[in-house]
Amino acid sequence: MYPLAALSILALAVIVERSIRLKMKYLLDPELVEKIQSNLEKGLFEAAFEACTNVKLLVARVLEAALKEYIHTNVDIETALKESGQRELQVLRNNLAVLNTVARVAPLMGLLGTVLGMIGAFAV
Repeated sequence: MYPLAALSILALAVIVERSIRLKMKYLLDPELVEKIQSNLEKGLFEAAFEACTNVKLLVARVLEAALKEYIHTNVDIETALKESGQRELQVLRNNLAVLNTVARVAPLMGLLGTVLGMIGAFAV
């Protein structure tokens, strides 16, 4: 029972950490996106890039990397966005391996406890 309780606490800790980390205020700022979009529509790529710099939001980091690649290498903007988005997606996937492992191990530990309990019951 104690290992299952420890796994439950670990899973709860990961869930709480992910929910705090993935709040909308850490991912997206509508005002910033509107400012960047208006600059891009006007063709002011440098101004849009400057608006993204020194901002800790996920969308700003994705757009900053994409605009930097687009400005310096003239790569297709869609390709640049996909590549920078894939790199930043790793931030969203942090600690999910731990949660996946807990989800796979906990039922097996419960089954093991049931089997050991049945063996103990039949031994008596």
